[in-house]
Amino acid sequence: MSDTPNSELTIKSRVFVVENYWFHQRSPSTVVNEYSKQFGKKNAPTPQTVLNIVKKFHDNGTVLDLRKGKAGPKVTQNTEENAERVSDYFDENPTTSTRRASVELGIPRSTLRRIIKSKLKLYPYKIQVFQELSEFDMERRVEFANHLLAQIESNDIQFGKIWFSDECHFWLSGYVNKQNYRFWARENPRIFTTTSTKPKRVSVWCAISTSGVLGPYFFESNVNGENYRKMLSEYFIPTASGLNCIHDFHFMQDGALPHRTGDVLDLLNDHFHERVIGLGYMSRFGDGMDWPPYSPDLNPCDYYLWGCLKDRVYRSAPKSIDDLKKAIQTEIEKIALNEIKEAIRNFRERLRAVIECEGGHIEAYMH
Repeated sequence: MSDTPNSELTIKSRVFVVENYWFHQRSPSTVVNEYSKQFGKKNAPTPQTVLNIVKKFHDNGTVLDLRKGKAGPKVTQNTEENAERVSDYFDENPTTSTRRASVELGIPRSTLRRIIKSKLKLYPYKIQVFQELSEFDMERRVEFANHLLAQIESNDIQFGKIWFSDECHFWLSGYVNKQNYRFWARENPRIFTTTSTKPKRVSVWCAISTSGVLGPYFFESNVNGENYRKMLSEYFIPTASGLNCIHDFHFMQDGALPHRTGDVLDLLNDHFHERVIGLGYMSRFGDGMDWPPYSPDLNPCDYYLWGCLKDRVYRSAPKSIDDLKKAIQTEIEKIALNEIKEAIRNFRERLRAVIECEGGHIEAYMH
C-alpha cells in the first residue's frame, strides 16, 4: 500500500479518518482497515497518513488543505453559504460540539466559531439538571416560601442571619466533562439531562451567611449521621460561636438522611433552639420550620457557592485530591464579602419566584 498524500484524499474521506481515530478511539491501523472497507483499498492511506491528518485537524481545527506559502488572495470560508450550512447543521444537531461540527462540515473550527458568534448569534447554553417535582412537592415549596417571607417581613427572621449549609462533591476529573453539555441556540432552550457517577472525589461541607463562609470541611468518608454530627459539634458550632453568630441566627439544612438523625437534631436544638430550618425538626420538637423537598434553587450554597467555587477551582487543573482540597480552601478565602451578601439578598427574590411559579422550578423565571 503506497503512502497516499493528504491532497489526494477527499474531504469526505479525511472526515472519515478523523472521526474513526478521534471520536471512535480507533488505532491508525484499524482506521486504515475501516477506510478500505468504506472507500476501497486503492487509495487507502497508510497509518502515518492517518496520524498526519489527525495532527492537522488537532493543530488547525480543519481537515482542509491550508494555503500556507501559496500566492494569491486568502480564501475565506466565513461566507453566507457556509453560515446557512452551519445554521441548518445546528438546527438538526443542537448538542454537537464545535469540534465535531468542524469535521463534519469541513469548515475550520476558528471560522466555525466566528460564524456561530457573529453571523448566527448562537450561544452555548449549559444543560441543567433538575429533580422532577410532584404536585405535593410544589405545594410544600409554596407553603414554605409564603411562611418564610411572612417571617422575614415581620422581622421575626433576619434573612441575613441564616446559616445556609450544604455538602457538595468535587470530582477530580468531572468538571471537564460537564463543559461538554452545551446546546447551541438563539434562545435558552432550558434543556435538562441526567448525570453519571465518576471516580475520585472529595466531599465538602460549607455554611454561608452574610457573615461569610464557614468551611470548607472535608469529609474523609461518605457522610453519615455520626460524622455529620461530629462536624457540627467539633467544627461548625465552635467556629460560629467564636464569631458570635449562633445566638440570634437560624440554621438551615436540607432533608438528607444524615441531617435528620435524632442525635443531630438534638445537637441543633441545644444551640439554635427553635431557630432550625430543616426536615424532621418540627416533628421532633414542635418548633422550627421544615425545609421543602427538592429545593436547591433556594439554597445559596447551591445556586451560588458551589458553582462559583467550581468555576474558580478547576482553572488551576488540580492533579490530585490534595491539590483539589488546597484549591477549594484558597478560592473560598478569596470570595469577597459583598459578593456573598448579594447572593444572600437574592434568596428573598427566589422565595417570591417560587410563589409566582406555583412551586415549580424557578431558574427560567430568575433569568
